[in-house]
Amino acid sequence: MPVLITSFGIIAGAAILSAIAAPLTIATVGFSTGGVVAGSAAAGIHAGIGNVAAGSLFALFQSLGTMPLFTALIGA
Repeated sequence: MPVLITSFGIIAGAAILSAIAAPLTIATVGFSTGGVVAGSAAAGIHAGIGNVAAGSLFALFQSLGTMPLFTALIGA
């Protein structure tokens, strides 16, 4: 039984850490609730690829950056 409890704790801790780290990483790269932050790494990538294709990884990160939960987590 202790192994099960320890395994559950590790999995729960990893899930919580991921839920906090993912929005912070997205914000650090330059995706915000107002769009791509000027002068950020995301802006540089955007300039390099030009028009963003629907369904692309860049479009996904743009969507994640504008989510209300994302806003609540980072306070932007």
